[in-house]
Amino acid sequence: MLKKKDYVRLFIISKKINEQNINDDEIADIKITYYSYLAIYYNHIAEFKETTRCYKIIYNTLKTTKKIIPDELDFGFSSNLTHVLSNYIGFLALQTWSPQN
Repeated sequence: MLKKKDYVRLFIISKKINEQNINDDEIADIKITYYSYLAIYYNHIAEFKETTRCYKIIYNTLKTTKKIIPDELDFGFSSNLTHVLSNYIGFLALQTWSPQN
């Protein structure tokens, strides 16, 4: 969906996954991929609070996992620990300008 820039379908598909089911360390790579998709989606619609939450989860997962995660995912998302931390801090500062629901 990212290649087609179809963000609506990306969000619909993401809601079919229960976030509690991907908290296992054995599937940390899937968890990072899932939240990176969501971070791209929320950044696209300017929901900086949710983008910040996604980057926080990615950062905490990268810190605690024993699995080897590649530095860049197949769709251009950098999963480097320092890059994720800098994005987390940047979106933390931007979240005050996020639209309020």
